[in-house]
Amino acid sequence: MAEQTSPTPAAGRDKLEAQIKAADMTEDMQQEAIDVAQEAMSKFTIEKDIAQHIKRTFDERKGPTWHCIVGRNFGSFVTHETKHFIYFYLGHCAILLFKTHRDVLGAQGPLEEFPTAQVDPSLPQPQYRRWTPPSG
Repeated sequence: MAEQTSPTPAAGRDKLEAQIKAADMTEDMQQEAIDVAQEAMSKFTIEKDIAQHIKRTFDERKGPTWHCIVGRNFGSFVTHETKHFIYFYLGHCAILLFKTHRDVLGAQGPLEEFPTAQVDPSLPQPQYRRWTPPSG
């Protein structure tokens, strides 16, 4: 799909202009994604909180299972339900929103959310090293 720009009216505070980079989604749902993202960005400043708001709103409105990634620098390669994918920018922030079938996840029973762990700077930080396979 060709790149689109969606101007948005100012309401109280200027809303960021949306630039759709890729979408497999109805135009109405694309606009809804942009509106929900603008709402999230007006309420939150932390990317995880913005993503959580968008994901939970779409889960409530459109049914599970939605996934949302928000940030300025990330790569992705995802599987999504047909007509349930959008990748767009609001200002300098990229937003990837997509829905998967539960079967894709291999889920059984109720779904659970696993929030990103918050790092406590007062604790010692983990040391990382490269894994090497055992010789033999």
